[in-house]
Amino acid sequence: MEWNGNSRLFHDPRYISDENTSIGFAPHEGVMYVWATKPEWDQSTREDWGQIAAGVACRSILTESRARPEWGYAQYAVAVLDGTGGTDFLRWGSVGSCAS
Repeated sequence: MEWNGNSRLFHDPRYISDENTSIGFAPHEGVMYVWATKPEWDQSTREDWGQIAAGVACRSILTESRARPEWGYAQYAVAVLDGTGGTDFLRWGSVGSCAS
């Protein structure tokens, strides 16, 4: 929502939806992964999205870790998939690096 704002322009190349975004968890490493499958994005667009997605991911793991002691994820990673199996990791961090 932070990325799209109030846009309803589904054909805008920047538009992103639940069809091309995912969240996954690696329990043994304590990492929450957030990724988009948007091979058409240039590096500048990827970086812009990565910054916003990382902020949301960081705040989310911070909120969950404060609310539930059993929450096992203290790190996040943000990536864009290129559609052919390649992964461009853009940002990563931990709860300690989040703004309160």
